[in-house]
Amino acid sequence: MTARMYTGIAARGIVWANLRAIAFTMFVLLIVALAIDLAAELDGIRGSQMAKEAGLASILPRYIMFRATDIVTRLFPLACLIGPFVAQLLRHQRMEDIILGAAGVSPRLTYSALLVVGLAAGGVQVAFEGWLRPAAVFAQVDLQQGSYARRFHRGDIGLRWFVDENRALRASVVRTDPPELRRIQLFEGISTESVDTITIAPLATLSQDTQSWVLHDATVWQSTENALLRPTEHKTLNLDFPVSAQSLRYFDIPGFYIPDTALRTIAAHAQSRAAADAKTAVVRRYAALFLPGIFVFLGATLAQAGFQGRQISAWRLLILGTIGYLSVVSIKVFWALGEFDRVSPVAASFVPLAAASALAIVMQLRITGFLRLPKMRS
Repeated sequence: MTARMYTGIAARGIVWANLRAIAFTMFVLLIVALAIDLAAELDGIRGSQMAKEAGLASILPRYIMFRATDIVTRLFPLACLIGPFVAQLLRHQRMEDIILGAAGVSPRLTYSALLVVGLAAGGVQVAFEGWLRPAAVFAQVDLQQGSYARRFHRGDIGLRWFVDENRALRASVVRTDPPELRRIQLFEGISTESVDTITIAPLATLSQDTQSWVLHDATVWQSTENALLRPTEHKTLNLDFPVSAQSLRYFDIPGFYIPDTALRTIAAHAQSRAAADAKTAVVRRYAALFLPGIFVFLGATLAQAGFQGRQISAWRLLILGTIGYLSVVSIKVFWALGEFDRVSPVAASFVPLAAASALAIVMQLRITGFLRLPKMRS
């Protein structure tokens, strides 16, 4: 009887009600976000060379599909908060929870149904976060349309500085496959009063082992005893500098957009300035399994806390909804702190989830009567 209760009509009804609410909420959010995006980008897409050659009818559907993938990844946790919030209100309006309670059904039925919804939503978030969004973003770059194509375009992105202890490298980064460095200037001995060596080369390519760089037509200016710099020409010159091929291939691209294999390679280079961002993105992809489920539980809990008997308090729901939205915002804030190396990747990914879980658990204990607040003395 107990096992059948968790797979019966009531449990399945709760699961499907929450899934439908999440899907509808995500659809509404997606339509609004796409409308805003197309309002800003449609003229540029229509006037692009690729649209003129292939036709707008060929380019626009692909652009919308790629943008929709990114938008769903961003807004799905919010949909997982709003959807169960609305679903719980509708169930209460139809008196489903009251009828089940009067029949002696334990709240565990609702918890188990929300767990199923959370696991399903977690699988969706993992797929989008780890595979679908990175693929869609770089497909959009190849399509040469939209803001990602402008920000993450392949080719020369200009001069950048890299520092390694007593050396500083100034070079133009070329995001290709494999990547290149151009207009190289390497300064050695930067911690002393005068620079020991300056190496100049027009081009650097990856060595065969992809662990170092080969400078082509390099000139090395070596300091002498009388502080003069003496040049030495080299047709090729090996350069061992901690700049990995993957970090240049995805240079200045946030970690959560990068494909998983390349992201883990970048995160493994602890000396890279992109390591903190990459490590946070890696841990985020593990946390993605739990993120939607926690907000499913929180959304349903916030709705239940807005009930006063059989009545619904509009003002209380407004306050509770604001608390839920702030919980979603806190996720973004902690992610940013992790990306800028202000907190550890684990803390950035799991502290806000733990806080949201604790909030939902405390509220459930209060709702079910296991936790009673002390009465104020008059």
